[in-house]
Amino acid sequence: MGKTKYICPCFKVTYDDVRKAVHDGADSFKQVKKATKVSGKCGHCECRVKTFTKEILKDMEQKTCSDKTAADKDKKKANKKIADKSKEVEETEGKKKQSKKIADKSKEVEKTEGKKKQSKKIADKSKEVEKTESRKKQSKKIADKSKEVEKIEGKKKQSKKIADKSKEVEKTEGKRKQSKKLADKSKEVEKTESRKKQSKKIADRNKKVKNAEGKKKAGKEKNLLVKNQDNLKMRVIRLDDKNYKLKDVT
Repeated sequence: MGKTKYICPCFKVTYDDVRKAVHDGADSFKQVKKATKVSGKCGHCECRVKTFTKEILKDMEQKTCSDKTAADKDKKKANKKIADKSKEVEETEGKKKQSKKIADKSKEVEKTEGKKKQSKKIADKSKEVEKTESRKKQSKKIADKSKEVEKIEGKKKQSKKIADKSKEVEKTEGKRKQSKKLADKSKEVEKTESRKKQSKKIADRNKKVKNAEGKKKAGKEKNLLVKNQDNLKMRVIRLDDKNYKLKDVT
């Protein structure tokens, strides 16, 4: 049977087409017919197709059996290889686990050592911090004491200034009191002098009044004399204590 020979000339279906259909999964004449349309017109090629499909199926069965045996051998070999590999893998995994455990232990040891170093560093830092804090506290205490001393000195200076000012004020007040006393005495002296002057003035006035009254009396007598002599109205005008003049009133 050639590759180019048609098994169904009506639809030009070759042997290879049938073989391909069987290899693709067609395991009966109906399925081959459905896949290739073989013997779908006249039906003369039906017997040929059936026998050819049976031959192909037998060949395939034989091949499958041989393939199965070969496959079983190959599977056994493969399984043996897999087992050997699995053993090797297990051994390598055990070694890896051991190495991993060793590495983990070394890491833990390193971590513990690192933690110890860190704790030591932290302890050293805490000690330094405590020292610095104690120094700060001491410096703070010293600063507070110096501030208190400065305050006390300032208060002393202020109290000294206040005492000096009070002394100055007392001196000024004493001077003021003295000046006030002097002023009061001078006022009293002035009052006494003014009283003396007033009393002197009053005495002078009284004398003048007495003199004036005596002169008035004399003037009245003169006026009377004048009036009686000349029958004229005259008035005596006082020029000063000693001089007078007469004035005609008519």
